Amino acid sequence: MRKTGTIFIGQTNIPELALMGITEPSLYGPSRNPWNLNYTPGGSSGGSAAAVASGMVPIAGANDGGGSIRIPAAFTGLFGLKPTRGRTPVGKKEGRHWQGAAVDHVLTRSVRDSALMLDWIKGYERGAAFHAGPFEANYCEAVKEPFTQPLKIAFSTISPIGTEVDPECREAVYKAVTCLESLGHIVEEKNAPVDGKKIANSFMTLYFGEVAASLKDMEALLGRKIKIGDVEPSTYILGLLGKAITAEGFVLSIREWDKAANQMEAFHDTYDFYITPTTAYPPSKIGELDMNSFENYLIHIVGTFHLQKAVKKLGIIDQMVENNLKRTPLPNWLI
Repeated sequence: MRKTGTIFIGQTNIPELALMGITEPSLYGPSRNPWNLNYTPGGSSGGSAAAVASGMVPIAGANDGGGSIRIPAAFTGLFGLKPTRGRTPVGKKEGRHWQGAAVDHVLTRSVRDSALMLDWIKGYERGAAFHAGPFEANYCEAVKEPFTQPLKIAFSTISPIGTEVDPECREAVYKAVTCLESLGHIVEEKNAPVDGKKIANSFMTLYFGEVAASLKDMEALLGRKIKIGDVEPSTYILGLLGKAITAEGFVLSIREWDKAANQMEAFHDTYDFYITPTTAYPPSKIGELDMNSFENYLIHIVGTFHLQKAVKKLGIIDQMVENNLKRTPLPNWLI
């Protein structure tokens, strides 16, 4: 991005380790939604979204592993594109950032600005684990081209993990597909042919494992073991859960991803686009999703006595998966 002539003027706020769909880190405090300061701008690229939506800057860097570009874009009225993995560079030290789930791009106020930056930064990166097929055309020019024939579009307003979807979020989809139908496109209500619960569990397995690996990197920097007070309580417990995952479990999760990728490739042989709500709920209020006293107590007990394996056996992880993803069940598996 520096090579394009982009001028960097500052660093924006994120949740610790970019792990949340809200941006309320203990260290720096919350980022607020410029449209209503009582609400979150989303996460994890929430600081970037607030900076662009408020007019501080026209464009801000962002990263998306499970919705971290798309969620803030939806909450602040911006355009947020998560490019296909391998389309933009991840850096020489990363290789397979979040096993290919995390992709770097930007948040913008227009499709044009996002397309322009993608034209500038797309391309082959030597040593990267994933490579997108070459795209020699110009994205800026492509977005100006009219469709010459109707597109076939599938849509769904159902949570893939069986949780509730707020009527306001469903209504946004219905308005979009009604508009597309009026433009002559073929629209059909159709659920994606994947097992949403298996994908959610696979995503959380990756999530736990990546946090554990990040904390291991921190230990190398500190020259000692990470203690529960070194990071936020939720980060610490996620790292412990990552240590409880077996190599077998991690490999099976990656296989589930690959299976779903093949299923979605076949799905898109029929449908040009698949439309869903970005999130299952509108933005939450600042502090609304803070952990309650029982959750803090449970994390303290598990962290102090390293009871992560017991937590796993009791099925608490499955409940954590649902609780973590019920507000954002769609970005986390459409990866």
